Amino acid sequence: MSGEDPLAEGLRAFEAGSYYEAHEAWEEVWRQMEQGPDREALQGLIQAAAALYHLERDNLVGARKVGARALERLRRAPSPWCGLRLRALGHVLERALDAGEAPASVAGLLGGGGPGRDGP
Repeated sequence: MSGEDPLAEGLRAFEAGSYYEAHEAWEEVWRQMEQGPDREALQGLIQAAAALYHLERDNLVGARKVGARALERLRRAPSPWCGLRLRALGHVLERALDAGEAPASVAGLLGGGGPGRDGP
């Protein structure tokens, strides 16, 4: 890992479509967090990255399994959370799982929503 903040590093990797790297960066933070809503929200983000990674590798069974858990957590999480539009991610993930393929791009999906702006 670089010297960059792991949350920011994960976001950069995620938006570049590097879902495995995003998962790894975020998991580093998640492991150190205490139980609670923030940890649950981050776990949903990690699982969403894992589901998209599985979709890219045509592992639909794995994607749907971890994706279902991600969607549960993303639906319960506040959105925006830490400036990230988790509800928008949930919508995109649900469509990707239904279609059986990862979206062509997720650039800009999580960031830039700002407070109170969390559309699909």
